[in-house]
Amino acid sequence: MFDPRNEIVGFFSNGRISASTEYGTRYISVQLREDNEDATLQYDDIGLLLLDPPELTSQVIKVNGKTTEDTVTIVANLWIYRTEGMKNPETFVTSVLDTIQNTIIDNHLDATNNRLYQFDYVVSIQSETKELIRKAIMLTVKQFKIR
Repeated sequence: MFDPRNEIVGFFSNGRISASTEYGTRYISVQLREDNEDATLQYDDIGLLLLDPPELTSQVIKVNGKTTEDTVTIVANLWIYRTEGMKNPETFVTSVLDTIQNTIIDNHLDATNNRLYQFDYVVSIQSETKELIRKAIMLTVKQFKIR
């Protein structure tokens, strides 16, 4: 199974997502979730996009064309802290989600690795505190091999 998470982090400048608030540009850090590792915010970031390890969802093998297709699903957990500078936090979250989706669309085809990246859907997750906004983003990556 392949792990495309490093490529996804590379889609974003300096591994960060930028979005505008009423008081200027704020940043979301993009990191990989590894086993038993706590994620930490860097610099003055107000959020985190944490990419879970990929899960193999399907494999298609075409005998005549000698083509294999591996598909993995990646859950990207988005955590954003509400700050005093956010008058409308939902607008900021929408801006971040739009940036992520547009970045995936712009980089959807990786000809070097024969991969196709897809932004599937977003699920809201109930947070334990009012200061934290949480979303889960489902990403699908297909890798094609011709033998």
